[in-house]
Amino acid sequence: MPDLKALFNEVEYSRQNIFLQGQAGSGKSTFIHYLKTNSNKRLALTSPTAVAALNIDGVSLHSFFKLPLSDFFVFDEILKTPRKRLKSMLAKIDLIVIDEISMVRADMLDIIDLLCKQAKSSSKPFGGIQMLLVGDLCQLPPVIKSNTYEICEQFYGSRRAYFFDSQAFKEGRFKTIELSKVYRQEDEGLLENLIKIRDAINLQSAVSYFNTCKIKDSSILESALLITPYNKVVDEVNEKRLALLSSPSKTYVSKTSGSFDQSLNTPAPKVLTLKVGALVIFNKNNATTWINGTSGIVEDLEEDVVVVRILQGNKIVKVAREEWTSYSYELDSSGALKEKEMGKFTQFPLQLGYALSIHKAQGKTLDKVIIDINKGAFAHGQLYVALSRTRRKEDIHLMRDISTKDVIMDARVVRFLRECREVIDVDSLF
Repeated sequence: MPDLKALFNEVEYSRQNIFLQGQAGSGKSTFIHYLKTNSNKRLALTSPTAVAALNIDGVSLHSFFKLPLSDFFVFDEILKTPRKRLKSMLAKIDLIVIDEISMVRADMLDIIDLLCKQAKSSSKPFGGIQMLLVGDLCQLPPVIKSNTYEICEQFYGSRRAYFFDSQAFKEGRFKTIELSKVYRQEDEGLLENLIKIRDAINLQSAVSYFNTCKIKDSSILESALLITPYNKVVDEVNEKRLALLSSPSKTYVSKTSGSFDQSLNTPAPKVLTLKVGALVIFNKNNATTWINGTSGIVEDLEEDVVVVRILQGNKIVKVAREEWTSYSYELDSSGALKEKEMGKFTQFPLQLGYALSIHKAQGKTLDKVIIDINKGAFAHGQLYVALSRTRRKEDIHLMRDISTKDVIMDARVVRFLRECREVIDVDSLF
């Protein structure tokens, strides 16, 4: 099987458009960082949301292409708007990377293709710019508003309108490569049954396997993170559990500098209220001590330090404020493409760790979880995302038995992946 170098070479030494698919924990983000560090190509790193872009030191698609926030893009209106700066930048770009591609709608990929063609005065797919699409179609899908179902059906034959439904993807002759090695789970039984859920095969067997994780000891409720599809439940649980602590609270307000957009989600709470004894999770990787999703208990609250006892290993750490930097791309005085720092968001890399939405759990490796789908999963990939957050089966706890009806995997996604799957083993990369 080809190794990491072969995957890197596939991108670096060809003009081939690639869809890099990998299940949860397979090293997709690691490869993006490796590519950025080692590539000699002039590349732009992008993602459908600003928060996701921060994770790869990139920019949002809306920011990069100057796209309006729209439920469905009106191509003619967008194309008639002059974009001289974008045209100048695209002339200098060899490769555009789009992370979290599963969340990109078909009309967004189509307008990106048209803007690239317009800027490069070329009829080639994406104006001849190489594209690398990275993500996991079995995780959370694009958000499609009900008021656009009809037009999505009309343009793309489906109300869901995934990126692979786009004309741009079909014309782009993308090669699909799948990362085969999973680094989050070392438990072969867990991994095998996650694949069954993900690929919608042998579901009864997988459901029976996970139903052995139903909560047997209520004490687990004190130390494990509840994950649920519902934001309202998350807010209620976190507020109630914090209020039960008798210790005084301390509030930390985030700081921003430059042009950091706080209008939407931020990578950490804008206002963080904690108490000694509170359960927290980290929301940013540390080089040596914790990762995004590590759980801990607050031991002390100081002005510039939060002292946390990490649950795995009972290690005491002093947590300082962290910075998240937003970027844009521009041409310098010599006409070369450069990444420009736009602004910073500063806050402790912590949030209350009693409950978290499945949507926000995507991308995190969690220590212990309680999965609450008492009202049922309601979207493609939700149960798979919830079940795939931990390293070990014994760290998964179900509030109730699950059934095959809880496994919502879009048949079109499963069929698409089966039709275009080429597996690549990049074990030697890591």
